[in-house]
Amino acid sequence: MTDRYWIGALGAFGACTIALPIVQAAAARRKLYDQPGHLKIHDHPIVRLGGVGILLGLVVGVCAGRTGPGDSWSQYFAALGLLWLISFVDDVRGLSPLTRLVAQASSALLLWHAGWRFAVTGVPALDAVLTVLFVVLMVNSFNMLDGMDGLAAGIGLIIALGYIPLLAAAGEQGGVLLAAAFSGACAAFLVRNFPPARIYMGDCGSTVLGFVVASLSLSYASGARAGVWSLVIPVLFAAVPVCDAFCAILRRMKSKTSPFLGDRSHFYDLLLKRGWSARKVALVSYAVTFALVMIGFLQTRWFPL
Repeated sequence: MTDRYWIGALGAFGACTIALPIVQAAAARRKLYDQPGHLKIHDHPIVRLGGVGILLGLVVGVCAGRTGPGDSWSQYFAALGLLWLISFVDDVRGLSPLTRLVAQASSALLLWHAGWRFAVTGVPALDAVLTVLFVVLMVNSFNMLDGMDGLAAGIGLIIALGYIPLLAAAGEQGGVLLAAAFSGACAAFLVRNFPPARIYMGDCGSTVLGFVVASLSLSYASGARAGVWSLVIPVLFAAVPVCDAFCAILRRMKSKTSPFLGDRSHFYDLLLKRGWSARKVALVSYAVTFALVMIGFLQTRWFPL
């Protein structure tokens, strides 16, 4: 990475590291805890809203690594900010699934308008729909993945690191900067979230993770310009959260319950029930994601589509 990408990564890491203790103290004063319950794996209240620190780190990192005033990120942060704000309100007060879904789709449309999009079918309207569906899928996949300490942030970090060389080779400088800043923010959060967690990211963190991973996927797809094959790397890199989400949706539909109704039958829940420790589940999940990222990286080098 060039100097500005290192600056972006370190700026994000530093800002998130500084922000998280402040967020943790403020949330504790206002008693904004994630309480234990039948859908939780922790047995004592843990402060949430770590997504505030993640977003702050991401914004600081991107701004620190910008090349100049002409390097505009306003539309991108407008899309991300809308999603984060609705998710923050959901963390604090609670919102209906429909409200959250509309906000996710609206953010995805703003992202498409900002130029982060698929160009798979050649028909703008269809590509816009595909982009929106993909972003919503990624946002909800990471939201479902964030049910165990360290899982979402660690997997998001590995995916982002995997995109850096691919985006650099494709000439997607904005994507590289976003991946670098995102990596720094995830790494900083993971320090406090790796099992046993001292803070949770909340929906305002997990949705940001899913949105950024979707953005990196779109950046890669636009640089690859390989039609439908441009979907291979994004799906492969995020196979762990995406497969878990699809299984959850099918499982809930089969039992005739709402896809938005949580359960404790995700892959990490099943492994914990088998006696695995949270750290073992996290590390094995990291290893699987790393292997998938390496397969995707090698495929682009040895068998380009």
